[in-house]
Amino acid sequence: ENLGAPDDEYFASGVTEEIIGRLASVKDLEVISRSSAFQYDRAGKSMGQIGTDFNVDYILEGTVRWARTADGSRVRISPQLVRVSNDTGVWGETYDSDMDDIFQVQTDIATQVIEALGVVLVAGHSATTVERPTENQEAYQAYLKGQDALGREPTGDLAQQMFERAVELDPDFAQAWAWLSRAHSWRYHGGDRDDDRCEKAKAAVDEALRLAPDAPASRMALGLYYYRCFRDYDRALAEIAVAGRDRPNDTDVISWKATLNKRQGNLDEAIRLNSLALEIDPMDHTAAQELGTCLYFNREYEKSVEAYERAISISPDVPGSYYFPIRVYLVWNADFAAIRETLARMPSGDSELARNYRFEVEGGDDQYEAALAVTDEMPEYYEDQITMHSRAAYRARCYAAMGDPEGARTAYQEAAVLLERMVAENDQDFRPFSDLGPVLAALGRRDEAIAAAKRAVELMPMTKDAEAGVQPANNQALTYAILGDYDTARDLAEERIQARPGVLTITSMRLDPRWSGFLASPQGQELARKFEAHDPD
Repeated sequence: ENLGAPDDEYFASGVTEEIIGRLASVKDLEVISRSSAFQYDRAGKSMGQIGTDFNVDYILEGTVRWARTADGSRVRISPQLVRVSNDTGVWGETYDSDMDDIFQVQTDIATQVIEALGVVLVAGHSATTVERPTENQEAYQAYLKGQDALGREPTGDLAQQMFERAVELDPDFAQAWAWLSRAHSWRYHGGDRDDDRCEKAKAAVDEALRLAPDAPASRMALGLYYYRCFRDYDRALAEIAVAGRDRPNDTDVISWKATLNKRQGNLDEAIRLNSLALEIDPMDHTAAQELGTCLYFNREYEKSVEAYERAISISPDVPGSYYFPIRVYLVWNADFAAIRETLARMPSGDSELARNYRFEVEGGDDQYEAALAVTDEMPEYYEDQITMHSRAAYRARCYAAMGDPEGARTAYQEAAVLLERMVAENDQDFRPFSDLGPVLAALGRRDEAIAAAKRAVELMPMTKDAEAGVQPANNQALTYAILGDYDTARDLAEERIQARPGVLTITSMRLDPRWSGFLASPQGQELARKFEAHDPD
C-alpha cells in the first residue's frame, strides 16, 4: 500500500512486483500475481476471507512511503507476513533506508519471507541474491513508471516513452531494454503498424540479450517479439520456456504458454494451462478471461460463460469484460434477455469495442434502426487483430436488412473504396482482404470477391494462427453465400461449424441477414437440419 503521494503509486507497485518476482522464482512457493492483488477489493475483509478468496496459507502485506527531502531521498517499507489460519504475524520488520539501497531492501524482504516459511534454498539462488539492475535511480524510476503505464494502457505512448527514458539515462539497463521491446511489440500486436515498430522491438531485445543473455526478462521479451511480430509460436514458446525454466509457478509464464497454445489451436492444453494459472492465483482476471475464450473457441459455451462471469466477478469495474459473455450468447443460443441483462450490469465506458458489440446486439435482435444509430458514433474504421471494422460496411448491413437496397449499395461502395485502398497500401495484411470478400460479393463483383476471400485465407490460414484464422475462413464461406454459390457455401460453412477453434453456428448465421438467402435455400436448410438441433456445446 502506498502511504506517500498519490503520484508515487507506481513506486509501491514496482516494489511489490520485484518482491513477488523473487518469491515466484522459488519452486516450492505458489505466489499470487501483483495484478490480482492490486485489483482485489479487501475493504472490510478479514485475513481469513482474503485467504479463502486467494486459496493461500500466508499473506504478505505492507506499506511503502517515499520521502524526498533537501538532504536526499529515503524510503520506508514495512512488510508483515501473516498466517491465514489464525491471523497471526509470522514475521514483520520496518526498513528505513536511502533510496539507493532499495534493491538490498527488496532482497532482504524476500529472504526473510522465504526463511520464515521454512523453505531452504541453495546458495546463490536468485531470490536471495542482491541484483542491482541499474545504478541510476532516475533511470529506475522511469522504468517503474513504464511498467505501471504498460499495465494501465498496453498500447499507449507513455510506457514506451518511460522505457526509452530509462535506457537513455542508463544504456546498460538490461531490464529496461527488455521491457522497451515488449512495449514496441505490444503496440504492433495491438494494431499500431508503424513501419519500423518490430525493428525497434528487435533492436531493444538484442540490446537486452547482449547485456543479460540468460535473464528471464530478456528471454521473455524475445519470445513475445516472435509471437507478436511474426506469429512464430514455436520459437516464442521455446524462449518463454527458457524464461520460466526456474519459475514453474510463475503465472505470467503459464499464462503466456496458454495464449501461445491457443494460437496454435491446442485448445485442450490452453484450457489446462489457464486452469492451472487460476489454481495458483484464483483472482487472476486475465486467466479467467482467457479460459473463457479457449472454452468459447472449443464450443463449450456454458463453461465459457461461467469463466467469463468469474472474470467479471474478479474485476467488475472493467467494462470490456462484459462483452465476452455476450459474444458467447450470440453464437450459442441468442439469449437476448441474458445479453441485455449483461449490458445493464456493465459499468460506464465507451470505446470502439463497445460500439461494435452494441451494433451486433441491436442487429441480431432485429433492431436495425438502433443498430444504424450506433454506426453514427463510429469512426470511419478502426482496426483490431482480425478486422478493419468499416463503418460503411456496418451501415450497409442495416440498410439491406431494412429494405433499402440503394442505401445498402451506396454504403457498400464506400466500404469497398476504403478496403481497396488498404489493400493497395499493404497487400500482405489479411484483414482488409477478409472484410472485402463479403463487401464485393454484395456489390455483385463475383470474381474479385472470391479472389479477395481466398487471398485472406492464404495470408492467414488456421495453420498459421488458429485464432486469427477463424475470421477469414468464416468470411470466405459468407462470400460464397452472398454470391449465391450455395453448394460451396454449404461445404465451407459445414467445415467451419465443426471447426475447433471456431465460432460459426446456425444460431449466429440466423442473426446475420447476410446469410438469409443461403439459409432459405435447400442447401442451407439441409445444413440447419444437420446442426441446429445439436450445435456443438
